[in-house]
Amino acid sequence: MASRKSANVFGIDADIVKKMNWPLAVKRILADAKSDFIYAPHLRFIYSKCAIELISIVKSELNAGIYAVGTPMTIDVPKTNRVRVANSKGSGPNFTRPGTILMPKDRLLYQILGDEVADLISDNIDR
Repeated sequence: MASRKSANVFGIDADIVKKMNWPLAVKRILADAKSDFIYAPHLRFIYSKCAIELISIVKSELNAGIYAVGTPMTIDVPKTNRVRVANSKGSGPNFTRPGTILMPKDRLLYQILGDEVADLISDNIDR
């Protein structure tokens, strides 16, 4: 498995990073966590109790040009109702489905980038 250091790294101009609304991104992550497919209270704790430190780490890595995207966490999530899946190679119905969540640094960056382009996309979409 590749380490973060061997992955492609990138950065964002410090002036752009400084203008981004990081606290709003954290608030949106916390609001979205209530409906996440994977229940992860340990990650919610990071966003709610360590947001300032998380923001600082992401900003410093982006400013230094050393940010590396990590691997998402994927787990089998139990289904509430058993659903027989067509062409299933297993014997009987599937009891789980894969669910994926991003690690905190990647989730924060994904949210902040989405927030930055949301208005631009909304203004230019053909409704």
